[in-house]
Amino acid sequence: MKPLTSLIALALTFGSLVRADWTIEQKMTTNGGQSTAMTIMVKDNKARMDQGKEISVIMDSSTQEVTTFMHQEKMVMRVNGKNLQGLMGLAGQLLNKNETKPEPTGKKETIAGHECEIYEWKGGKIEGRFWVAKDFPNAKAIAAMLEKLASSMANPIMSMGPKPSDFPGLMICSEIETLGQKVRTEWVSVKEDKLDDKLFAAPEGYEEFKMPQIPNFKIPGQ
Repeated sequence: MKPLTSLIALALTFGSLVRADWTIEQKMTTNGGQSTAMTIMVKDNKARMDQGKEISVIMDSSTQEVTTFMHQEKMVMRVNGKNLQGLMGLAGQLLNKNETKPEPTGKKETIAGHECEIYEWKGGKIEGRFWVAKDFPNAKAIAAMLEKLASSMANPIMSMGPKPSDFPGLMICSEIETLGQKVRTEWVSVKEDKLDDKLFAAPEGYEEFKMPQIPNFKIPGQ
């Protein structure tokens, strides 16, 4: 369940694409264990997430395709838009949709040098805490970019939880609890800089892992 939990945390952390390249450095901690460095790079309609040195994920919002690279095994796994929406729909049914909004706790904490207000939210089988910085540079542009990307890639999950536009600033830290897992994602840095197109292309020499077909599979709601 760890990959699904990480995807949910990522979707709820993400938040109209702007014509700029962004690099976001984060650290992710699962169940209070050792932190894993995570880098998110966004260029036009594509995003790349590197989780440590083990896994890279490239997401294309124009085709709704997700490509995962497992570097130690030199394996690549592709999920097309139709199957992705189906998988996310199943996750949505499992976790239950909820329309509640995040509520301020009145507490504050400094994250990455920014004073943050702490919000709490609970819906279905997911609950979370969110640290929101009102003074973060380019906050609106970054939040709009992340929200558009996440919505295009994982609509069912994004519809279950709070969106970046639900907060009066930029959410730079979150703790998501679901399926017996607690994932804390904390921003370390963010910068706007030109990114090479090669970062969003598949590396050579990787063997493709074929996703098993599910008999009579139907996308929920269709």
